Amino acid sequence: MNDEERFSATVWWAIALGAVLFGFAIAFVAGFLVGHFTGHTKTTTVAASEVSGGETSEEAEAQAEAEAEAQAEAEAEAQAEAEAEAQAEAEAQAKAEKEAEEAEAEKEAEGAASTAEVEEGKQVFTASGCGSCHTLAAAGASGTIGPDLDEVLPEKDAAFIRESIVEPDAQVPSGYSPGIMPSTFKTSLSSSELEALVAFLSQEAGK
Repeated sequence: MNDEERFSATVWWAIALGAVLFGFAIAFVAGFLVGHFTGHTKTTTVAASEVSGGETSEEAEAQAEAEAEAQAEAEAEAQAEAEAEAQAEAEAQAKAEKEAEEAEAEKEAEGAASTAEVEEGKQVFTASGCGSCHTLAAAGASGTIGPDLDEVLPEKDAAFIRESIVEPDAQVPSGYSPGIMPSTFKTSLSSSELEALVAFLSQEAGK
């Protein structure tokens, strides 16, 4: 082999070796780049997952705390409403009891006043000489000049009895004539005496 052939062979070997080394270099660079970017992507994904997981846990904890606070507020409101209702019921019951006591006391007072008024009316009946003309068992009277009050007055109202005293001829009982009963009681009796007499006759006639 001459010098020219040896030179040519050397050139071709150099070219081939360079091509092989260039190929290895390209493959190394490509592998490095692929591995580098793939590794970063995985790391980034894991980190994002971890960060996402941390945020979810904090949100869940915050939501649980908010729900617990809302439940506590609802329970407190319900308890306050129940206490208010119980207080209102107690106040209403106390008011009703007080009103009942006042009504009972008023009734007793009215009863006492009525008893006193009836007793006064009996005295007026006796003092005015009503018993000399009328029969009335409650007053121990047995007069026969005028109507028997135990027969004609039961179921009569106070207005009728009052009119019969002050205006005796306004409604004359059957079997009797006008002018028998004097018409002076409307002036001889005071208003309190008249009302007491009416109360006495209303309550005691017919007993």
